[in-house]
Amino acid sequence: MQAGQDSFSMKDDKFSLYDSLALSVTLLTRIPMPMRKAGAADWSFTPAFFPLTGALTSAVSSIPLLLFANFAEAPTGRAECVAAFCAIAYVAIGVWFTRGLHLDGLCDSVDAFSAMGCDKARRLEIMKDPHPGSTAVAALVLLLILKIFAVYWMLSGMQAGVSLATGNTVAMALALACMLSRLGMSFLSYLGRYPRENGTAAMIVGRTSLPATIVAAATVALSAILLLDRFFTCGPYLWVAIIAVFAANTIYWLLASKAAIGGVTGDILGACCETLECSLLLLFGIYISAIPVAPSTF
Repeated sequence: MQAGQDSFSMKDDKFSLYDSLALSVTLLTRIPMPMRKAGAADWSFTPAFFPLTGALTSAVSSIPLLLFANFAEAPTGRAECVAAFCAIAYVAIGVWFTRGLHLDGLCDSVDAFSAMGCDKARRLEIMKDPHPGSTAVAALVLLLILKIFAVYWMLSGMQAGVSLATGNTVAMALALACMLSRLGMSFLSYLGRYPRENGTAAMIVGRTSLPATIVAAATVALSAILLLDRFFTCGPYLWVAIIAVFAANTIYWLLASKAAIGGVTGDILGACCETLECSLLLLFGIYISAIPVAPSTF
C-alpha cells in the first residue's frame, strides 16, 4: 500500500459504497475497477471490504486446485504430485494477483524491525528502501515455504485423499484464512495511527470508521460460521484456536509497530496479512491432519 496518492486522489467527501469496494479491490489486487475520485468518506469505509477482497483473491488462487483435484482420484503417487502442484500454484497465483503487495510489506517490516541501534525515523526510512536485506529475504523464503507446505498438508491430510470434493473443502478453508488475514488489516487500520505525514495508507490507517470495522468483522464471522459448520465437524477448540491466532498476530503487529516506528503503515498492514494467513493455513493443516476430515460437496 505504498502506491502514490495521485492514483487515488480526493475530490469530495460524498460517500459511495461502490467506490469503497472499488478502492479495496484496486488497492489489493490486479483488478482495476472504475471509480470516481474518492473522498475521505470512501477511504474510511474501504477496510470494510478487505475480507471480501481476500475471498476474491483466494477464489482466483484456488482455480488450479479445483481444476486439477479432479484428476487426483487415482494412484497415491499421482495424487501426491497433484497436491504439491496445487499448493505451489495456489501460493504463486496469490502472489501474482496481489502484485506481491503484502509480501513487500512483510520484507520492509522485517528489515525495519531487525535494524539495530536505529530510532523510529531511521526505521521508517528503511521501510522506504526498495532493496530487501538478507533478513527480509530469509523471512520471505520461509513464509512462502510454510504456506506451500500448509496447503499441501491440508490436501494430503484429508480422510478420503485428494479429490474434487477434497478440493472444495480445502478451498473453503483457504478462503476463510484469506478473509481473516484481511480482517486483521481492517482492525489495524481502525486501531492504528499513521506515523508519516503522507502516503496512501494515511487515508486509511487511523481514519477507518467503526461501522466499516464492524461490517468487516460481521462478514468474516458469518462466513466462518457457514463455512466451518458446512465443511468441518467443528468443535470449540478450533474456534478458540482461530481466535487466538488472529488476536496474537494482530496485537503483535499493533504493539510492535507502535514501539518500533510509532504507528501502523501500509507495510505493517501487509506484514500482518501475510503472517496471519500463514498461521491460519498451518492451523487448518494441523487440524485436518489431527482430526481426519471427510470431504464435503457443495
